Amino acid sequence: MIKIWQMEVEPKIKPFKAASDALGIKQVSTAADQYVALVNAQTAVFATICKFKKPSMLNWISNRIGEANTEFARVKQKDFKSPPNHMQCFVDATAMFCYLGFDDTETLKEVIKDSCGQIDFYGNKILKEDKEPHTKWYNAFRDLN
Repeated sequence: MIKIWQMEVEPKIKPFKAASDALGIKQVSTAADQYVALVNAQTAVFATICKFKKPSMLNWISNRIGEANTEFARVKQKDFKSPPNHMQCFVDATAMFCYLGFDDTETLKEVIKDSCGQIDFYGNKILKEDKEPHTKWYNAFRDLN
């Protein structure tokens, strides 16, 4: 499971980081670093899940997800130099990492579907601006998710 995750995700991180940095917006680059840290942390989550049937030691990732989500939302609300649609994409994407809280597969599928829809809602606003670096950023971000 871990190797499949790494093979699928790791090649997508570098283009996402490059697209984030190409925007020249510090807030987006910082958020991208935080988001990539959450993505990379999933290998530790998978390793823990494989070792324990009901791992209670996963509170650390829930805390990191919550902290990142709060920070993304704070930057969106308080830092007027940050692009709000980009920051909202980060906020909405953190829901993808909440799979640990679901025992019911059908509910989890709905949450992920809703999260993807929310990301696309704000992503479409970015795409409608028709600015190449921002379009590349959103496409790389969406590919990572």
